[in-house]
Amino acid sequence: MKCPVCGKTNVDVVVTGRPTENRTVFRRRRECSKDLGGCGSRWTTYEAMLFGGNICASGGDVGSDHNTNEIMEEMHTAVRH
Repeated sequence: MKCPVCGKTNVDVVVTGRPTENRTVFRRRRECSKDLGGCGSRWTTYEAMLFGGNICASGGDVGSDHNTNEIMEEMHTAVRH
């Protein structure tokens, strides 16, 4: 994640995390770690689950939309082997 203060990437650590009251969003306190070369600032991120489609990341076909039957067939094939 990119620090909003110094702009460095991949130097943040999660300090705390908890779900919000309605449990649909997860709140995380992050810190730009000085140990990793960051500036030490802290900020909050909110992460929400997205519903409505089945998005899969597999091989070179990242983010393609699949139907539920196709996903179930692939899972059954994987479990059999």
